[in-house]
Formats: sequence, structure tokens, C-alpha cells
Amino acid sequence: MLILRLARPGLVGALALVWAGVASATPVIFTFASSASLGGAFASTQTFTPPLPFSGAGDVDEAAGTYTLSLPAFTVVIDVLALTPGAEASVLTTGWSQTGTFAGGAGGAVTSSSAAGTTTCTSLNAFGSLVCGGVLPSVAPWPPTGAAGLFGAAGATINLTDGIGFDGTITVNTANDPNGGQVQSIYRYSLVPEPGTMLLLGMGLIGLASSGRRRA
Repeated sequence: MLILRLARPGLVGALALVWAGVASATPVIFTFASSASLGGAFASTQTFTPPLPFSGAGDVDEAAGTYTLSLPAFTVVIDVLALTPGAEASVLTTGWSQTGTFAGGAGGAVTSSSAAGTTTCTSLNAFGSLVCGGVLPSVAPWPPTGAAGLFGAAGATINLTDGIGFDGTITVNTANDPNGGQVQSIYRYSLVPEPGTMLLLGMGLIGLASSGRRRA
């Protein structure tokens, strides 16, 4: 068949196009994977709705080192365990997004970020207003890697888990209190190949399989 004859020599070209597709701005499945309070005087628990992990969307250009990422609306109930009977509040976030730059190529430091979105905090008990007092009315941008931010927070890093960027991991550390408490949030993203690129790859694989059957 003509299509198979064309597909077999075109396999290398199809694979090359797939490789090229991940070296430019590519749609991603963006996932908020986990968030945890780490030590300090005001350790807390966080309960998310929808529960973690949940997914949003965006674009990542790993060659240029740029990203635009977004999440659907979500709510987190924060309970500060150090206070009795606890300081509990519910924070609704809408329109969450992050746009910025990072060290391109094999991954690395976040160099800049801007954010959009709003937060609404509701006290759930007598001490909940203490939590709401520390919640900003808008989504904060990710701090650059190594930034000496509030209480010396470590900032954000983007680590790509393999040479072509699938299943990238973004770790964001933000300060919680002056006694070393931090909140560590982990996000993940996977690149979504474009339909045309996948069609070319499929044609190449069909040709390779056909060639193998003829040799057998």
C-alpha cells in the first residue's frame, strides 16, 4: 500500500517532528499534586476541594524557558494546629494562574513569575480570623528560586524529569512563619502532543510494523 511505503521511510521524520514539538510552546496538562506545612511554630493541615491532585491547563516552552499555567477554582480549609481549639478558615481561590520564565533546556531555576486570581477567606471558628488576617486578597506569584523572600523562603524550582520534558515537576516553597515554618506545594505537568504530530508518528510506526512482518 502506498501509505505504508511512504510511512516507513518517514518514520525518522515523524519522530523528529515529535521531538521538535516538545521544544516549543506546547499545551500541557497541569496538576496541583500536593501541599504540606513543614514545621515552624504554626504547623497546619490543609484540606482541598476538589481533593488533591486536580488538574488545570497551560503552555510550557522548555527551550525558551517560559510558562503560562492555570487552575480551576478550588477551596482549601486551613486548620492551625498550634492554637487550641485550632484556628480554622476556608479560602476560596478563583482565576488562579502563573506566568513566567525559568532556566530553559534541561530545567532549573524560576527567574520570574506574575500571578492572577483572587482569594476569599471565611473564618470557620473563633480563631479563624487569625488565619484570614494572613491570607492575601489575590494569588501571589511564585517566588524566584533562591529568593530571600518573607522569612527566607526558598522559592520555586522547575525540574524536568527527562530529556524531553514529560512529567515535569515544579516545587514551590513559601514561608509560613519566622520560626522556619514553610508550605511546600508540588505541581506536575505533562506535555500534550498535537494531533497532527501524533498522526505522523502513527504512520511511521505502522510502516515499521509492516516492514517487520515482511522480514518475518
